[in-house]
Amino acid sequence: MPSNGCDSSGPRDFAAGEAVGLSFQVAQAKGESTEVAVQYLMKDELGQPIAKATVPHQRAVRLAPGFDGYDIGVRLPAGPGRYVVTIEVSDGRRTARREVPLRVR
Repeated sequence: MPSNGCDSSGPRDFAAGEAVGLSFQVAQAKGESTEVAVQYLMKDELGQPIAKATVPHQRAVRLAPGFDGYDIGVRLPAGPGRYVVTIEVSDGRRTARREVPLRVR
């Protein structure tokens, strides 16, 4: 499931419309090789979804047995405000989710 590589010190600041890269890793229990479903979601400060995408498994790079790395590019909204990016991973039995707050200036 996704590693928690983000700190919780608050939102990261970006320019309106900026292209950003999201990098994360998915780790599975030893001996498991189930393909996982990865979803990307961005919500505005009211919790309304403004972008959603399925991240194809073909985007994964095998880092080590049981560890896949993902790098995806997204464009931030043109309007200023606070947003939350969510990466959700599921193997059909378990689901892991990580949220990263962003502020667009």
